[in-house]
Amino acid sequence: MREIKFRAWDKKWKRMVYDFHPICHGDLNLFDFAFLKDYDGDYEPMQFTGLKDKKGKKIYEGDIVDFGNWNDDGERADVEFTKERACFGFNFFSKHGGEGYGTLEFHRGERADWEVIGNIYENRELLKAAR
Repeated sequence: MREIKFRAWDKKWKRMVYDFHPICHGDLNLFDFAFLKDYDGDYEPMQFTGLKDKKGKKIYEGDIVDFGNWNDDGERADVEFTKERACFGFNFFSKHGGEGYGTLEFHRGERADWEVIGNIYENRELLKAAR
């Protein structure tokens, strides 16, 4: 069974909060982020995808992943959850101008060279370099 974990970006203090715990509603297993309004600041919650990179680092929504070929094909991606496909996926960008989308589940076996190099809140420039 996949580990359910969250982290959150604190918009006010501009920092990442790890081991973030949303409220779970009993047997419904629904997560409620409405309680965040009670905190001093706004938070952007991000879920753990259940995958780890080549160094064992957990991959969360909002992470920027280098596919291990930046010097050759030059592909990096930001991880997101898409409601349309009901899965975790990534928007990838090539330093040669290419763009695309892929699902993490589909590419599960290819992640041997993947490395989390940052996130979209603290290191957005890493994606700009790819575009």
